[in-house]
Amino acid sequence: MRRHLDSGYTMVKMKVGGAPLAEDMSRIEAVKAAIGNRAQLAVDANSKFERDEAIEYAKAMSPTSCAGMESRATRSTSRR
Repeated sequence: MRRHLDSGYTMVKMKVGGAPLAEDMSRIEAVKAAIGNRAQLAVDANSKFERDEAIEYAKAMSPTSCAGMESRATRSTSRR
């Protein structure tokens, strides 16, 4: 991430969804701390999530002020 910041990027994106939510949240918090106010952070799950898991991640990430979450959610078998 620092290399991108040093190149002048004002937004960086990291992959999520390959680890449990708690671990991904720790990674997100570490990246947010590393980039400070130099850039915004977005996350990408590469279409890994079903609808319910995407909602769970979005709720967990809400306090982190991430710029966005990219992931096409597949239809879940449960309905809300």
